[in-house]
Amino acid sequence: MENTGPDVDPADLLKLRQPFQRGQGRTGTTGARLGLALVDAIVAAHGAGWTTTARLGGGLTHILDFPAR
Repeated sequence: MENTGPDVDPADLLKLRQPFQRGQGRTGTTGARLGLALVDAIVAAHGAGWTTTARLGGGLTHILDFPAR
């Protein structure tokens, strides 16, 4: 899954999974800033893996790996 947005410093990727965090350059004023924190909790609850990388030109790429049943 991918999203768009400003360039993200790779050093900030783990911080963005914490509640109420917003990346540098974000201009939106709406939202609770819980999106990636909620994804992180769901992934952990299911014993899945999650990798996030910064996209060239801005935004993020997320790869979620849920275990087979």
